[in-house]
Amino acid sequence: MLERFRLNLPKTPAVRADSRACPFGDNVFDAAVSWGMLFHLEPRDQATAFAAVSRVLKTGAPFLFTAAEIPEVPADDPGITGTMNGVTFRYYAVKDYRTLIAKHGFALENVYDDPGVSTYYFARKAG
Repeated sequence: MLERFRLNLPKTPAVRADSRACPFGDNVFDAAVSWGMLFHLEPRDQATAFAAVSRVLKTGAPFLFTAAEIPEVPADDPGITGTMNGVTFRYYAVKDYRTLIAKHGFALENVYDDPGVSTYYFARKAG
């Protein structure tokens, strides 16, 4: 994906990194987007990713992400196994994103559920 990005936008900087350890300075970005990724991380790793994104965002910066929230998900949930293009993936839901992201300095402003497609969460880094 990164190679294709660089072919299409050769002058735009791009970095490949683990979202749980963003390789950037503190408070440097005006916004962040996580599309189709967070729900593949176990809940504890999602929390780590939220902490890392919060660290690199400026106060008031928006954060748009897609994820799955199921209020009755058990604490020891093994996730759901799915297959796409012959590759097996795990999908993990959390009980409540509002509570989880608040622990990492975000306020949830809006949620849009597009059944069968995705759920979109719009948060903002709190001051």
